[in-house]
Amino acid sequence: MVNITRTRGRPSGTRAAQLELQEKLYNHPDNHEVIETIYRAALDDEHKNQAAAQKLLMDRMSLISV
Repeated sequence: MVNITRTRGRPSGTRAAQLELQEKLYNHPDNHEVIETIYRAALDDEHKNQAAAQKLLMDRMSLISV
């Protein structure tokens, strides 16, 4: 019988790539404009991506995990 070991979790290097992207986003000069655009989309009833913007904001703002 052959033992096959299966790795669990994310592939190696994924967390480092996430942290690198996060740092780039935080340090980008237009990051406040992006956040403002997401807020405007979430509050605009006529915006086509309102639900996605609301979900994004709620996922980031809500401290309660369900």
